Amino acid sequence: MTMRINVIDPDVRRRARISHELNARDAHVEIYEGLAELNLGGTANGLIFLCDEPVGSLAQTIDRLRKSARAIMPVVGYAKDPQPEHVVSAMRAGALDYLRWPFDERLLDRVFERVSNCDDRIVRQELLRSRARARVHDLTGRERDVLTHLVDGLSNKEIGRALGISPRTVEIHRANMMTKLGANSSPDAVRIGIYAGLDKLSDTVERLAVA
Repeated sequence: MTMRINVIDPDVRRRARISHELNARDAHVEIYEGLAELNLGGTANGLIFLCDEPVGSLAQTIDRLRKSARAIMPVVGYAKDPQPEHVVSAMRAGALDYLRWPFDERLLDRVFERVSNCDDRIVRQELLRSRARARVHDLTGRERDVLTHLVDGLSNKEIGRALGISPRTVEIHRANMMTKLGANSSPDAVRIGIYAGLDKLSDTVERLAVA
């Protein structure tokens, strides 16, 4: 099955070179000057190759993608001179990978292998993560704190002690949090929190992935 790749890059020459490289790998390539053009292009699918320009903005751009219909598409970021902090930020935001431009053929092949081997599983997992992150993004700081402690297995009384508030106040924040998440039960809220990366294990995995 031919892989569809959506390349978003403001540099016309670089877009052409990337398109040529990806087409040589039998990919179906669509090119866009910016995110707005992609959003106007109707229903899209596949993989997004996204230029991190201005450098360090990729995490914010991925956040914008999550709030649109493009949230389900895995994102590969790239830049001419990526700094470690930019790579970490992008990966924490949910990027599948981050490459240096011009692309190293071996690393580019690795991206294709990862997507091909995982197929629909990557898309399904990214969809769950994107939806969860979008929901958690709408929480207040205190509601997010309550959810984080709930994911860690704390009771209302323990959460209250940890945050320095009464159990009754915790209940209020918890009820508001559940409503915003669209969670029908505490396990449902915990599941959303885990997919959003609020559990300690997710944080550890993400840090190891970019080390």
